[in-house]
Amino acid sequence: MFTPLNVKKLTNVSVVTLKKFGKRYEVAIYPNKLYEYQKKITTNLEEIVQHQTIFRNVSKGEVCSKGDLELFNKPVPEIIREILERGHEQKNEATRNKEVEMAEKEIVDLVRKKVTKNGKFLSYEAMKNVIHSKFKISINTKKQAQEIVSKLEKEGYERINYKIECEEEVDFQGLIYRDGEVLISSRDLPEFKKHCKERNIQFVVHQPKEEEESEEIE
Repeated sequence: MFTPLNVKKLTNVSVVTLKKFGKRYEVAIYPNKLYEYQKKITTNLEEIVQHQTIFRNVSKGEVCSKGDLELFNKPVPEIIREILERGHEQKNEATRNKEVEMAEKEIVDLVRKKVTKNGKFLSYEAMKNVIHSKFKISINTKKQAQEIVSKLEKEGYERINYKIECEEEVDFQGLIYRDGEVLISSRDLPEFKKHCKERNIQFVVHQPKEEEESEEIE
């Protein structure tokens, strides 16, 4: 454990810590970047980490010894990726707020593509207002989006139906099959895809067009 002269103590960074082999490994990253990395929005390490160095303690500028790193039996970039994927971020308020903002945007985008109100898609801002008024945003975006869709459906929102072209008739939950097409609810779409893939049935999913948007919520 030492602080080399050419490694300055880093400031204005977020720190990701991994405890392994009875030791502590830390990397300094740009604020708000771990969320993007874990969501695969950004995967280039140069855009994530502020310094290609693995620390024992970032705040003190203490760098891990060569022996500590050799325990991983892999190159430094791969060690950094393991720390990013399995470590814990010490988040400041700005980082937490940014993560919630990004999660909210993802949830709004997911939900507004799956439900309509009175046959119309809601605009981004309209759906954002609905979600703000009823739900507290979490970082588990896909799971929460599914929960929100289910709750909105109980309040009178309609799940969209996908028009799907199939190369042959599909026996799935008593669907009505006409002219090579079926209509599938967004709720049943994942199971329908699985059903077709298991039987090597080719299909094409058509996303409903957002031709009309409702700005007002009754």
